[in-house]
Amino acid sequence: MGTHPSRGDRRAPQCGGPLHPLFDSSDARPEKPDHKTAALCKQVQRALALALAGECADPLLQALLVDAVVPAPHAGHLLVRLLAREGSPTDLLARLELVNGLLRNSIAQSIHRKRTPQLSFLILPIVPPTQEACHD
Repeated sequence: MGTHPSRGDRRAPQCGGPLHPLFDSSDARPEKPDHKTAALCKQVQRALALALAGECADPLLQALLVDAVVPAPHAGHLLVRLLAREGSPTDLLARLELVNGLLRNSIAQSIHRKRTPQLSFLILPIVPPTQEACHD
């Protein structure tokens, strides 16, 4: 028999060296950018901008601007950040829910993936600057 532990022996090998904690933030490497997910988000952003502007018959939805599309938390579920000039965010979210199938269908036609990502929306109202702010 050699000095190697047997297969049934679950003890740690008897070698020296410091013990390291499992989660040490000092050793954490920054995550590499996921180029495939970033490309998907750009494709979805373009597809949504075209679908909202052209395929939706709702003037409030046509006025929305697609500001960004980001993974939430991964490429299977995307958060779409929209800028709104008019309309309440609650009303706009309800209208978006009504056309969600249309939007996902437009996305499915423009991306080449097995599954179309789920969408969540965040509406940010565009607040025009006040006259007083322009004079300061």
